[in-house]
Amino acid sequence: MLKKILTLTVITGLVLVAVLISENPKITAPLKLESKPQTPVAIIKNSTTRQYNPQGQLEYLLKVETAEQFLRVNPKNDKPLSAEKGYTELSQPDLTLFQSEQTPWNITAENGRAENNGTVITLWGDVVVYRSLADGGEYIMSTDQLEVRPLEQLAETDRAVTIRSPNGVANAVGMRLNMINNVTELLSQVKGVYESNPLP
Repeated sequence: MLKKILTLTVITGLVLVAVLISENPKITAPLKLESKPQTPVAIIKNSTTRQYNPQGQLEYLLKVETAEQFLRVNPKNDKPLSAEKGYTELSQPDLTLFQSEQTPWNITAENGRAENNGTVITLWGDVVVYRSLADGGEYIMSTDQLEVRPLEQLAETDRAVTIRSPNGVANAVGMRLNMINNVTELLSQVKGVYESNPLP
């Protein structure tokens, strides 16, 4: 009889624990610790950065309202990593990319982040890429996020993009732009209107 009561008590206890755990996930779910807010190591207002090639020619010009530099932290010992492994948050970036004997490309956005010593710049928020065309008019592309590799003169996005030129309008999802060769590759869901003889 005592064994039956003891067995019944243990089973009831296990059922009660199971019910509590299933109805109260806080018992089993680990608490998410908020990461410590990072403080920039440097804040620069109205910054202009110029990058030159080995021949001394200007490759790109980056203007920003505010640049905030951050150092990444090693999660093992909570110490800052080297400066080249950090990143810079950009406010109102305005990027101009130059090619010899060609009209430069201009890219503007609301925000951006420069990484890997400026070799990768991610832009987001009302991103506009534009270039004046030799025969008049402009090539204008808009999206909400764009990754730019300024030294390679390449840009790409996996987001929706709209392209306007004197010859028409195209919409797509995903795009790669080679600014040296002036080649735009639209990746998917391409729709467009092309005018062979656009009206003035």
